[in-house]
Amino acid sequence: MTQREKILSVLVGIVVLGAGFNYAYKSFAQPDDLVRKSRADHKKLMTTVQASLKEGDSTGRERRVLEAATSPWARDPLRKNQLSPNDTSSKSQSPLPKYFGYINTGSKIIAIIDGVDYRSGEFIPGGVFQVLQIYPDHIEILRRGASDPVDVLLEKPKANKTLQ
Repeated sequence: MTQREKILSVLVGIVVLGAGFNYAYKSFAQPDDLVRKSRADHKKLMTTVQASLKEGDSTGRERRVLEAATSPWARDPLRKNQLSPNDTSSKSQSPLPKYFGYINTGSKIIAIIDGVDYRSGEFIPGGVFQVLQIYPDHIEILRRGASDPVDVLLEKPKANKTLQ
């Protein structure tokens, strides 16, 4: 063996012995000490997190995110089909307008909604709904902030019973 190989062999032996002592020391150490140390680290972390979550420490963005998380959605983001007036989700937000009639003047189609006439593209008072399409048997309206239209069926007239 050359001098160089002898030096390298001695260095590798020292590294192997050092690694063995380090492994033996950690394996014989009290496990309770390690657990106590990790619990102390977690306790310090939890204290820091709780202190940062105090009411006054949250940023404006964090407050808006928390407020948005508790507010109801205007529509279901996974919906693929159009909403119908029988859906309970649309009734819980605001009542749908009632579609009473249809007038075709030739150049323009007019819908009678809640006793007032509307054309396509007009907003129903309150600004919650916009009339998209008008058909003889139903209308399509769009709720503000939604991308899926809602179909509102034509209200059937109720038979008037007169007393004699």
